[in-house]
Amino acid sequence: MDEKIFSISRTYDDISYPGINKKYFQQFKEFYKNKIKKNKIDYIYLFFPGEVLTSTNLDHMVFNYISKKCFLIKKIDQFTIELKLKKNCNEISIF
Repeated sequence: MDEKIFSISRTYDDISYPGINKKYFQQFKEFYKNKIKKNKIDYIYLFFPGEVLTSTNLDHMVFNYISKKCFLIKKIDQFTIELKLKKNCNEISIF
């Protein structure tokens, strides 16, 4: 691939992303948004091999940090989802 790939975390388990009521949630939320801005990320792909995507998975990995309304959501299959960041998202102004 000729494109750079960025990852917010090295691992994607329940403890890699702090929950809403956790001590470091706000800090991680700002870190998350800043990574997207800095790296000019347009798409986020989530793969859940061996388990079915749920709204809980998506909230925990993305929507707790950036509102669902900021994305165009495309389900590729039962394990994969593509999130395209909308250009008019006020939460993240990268365009």
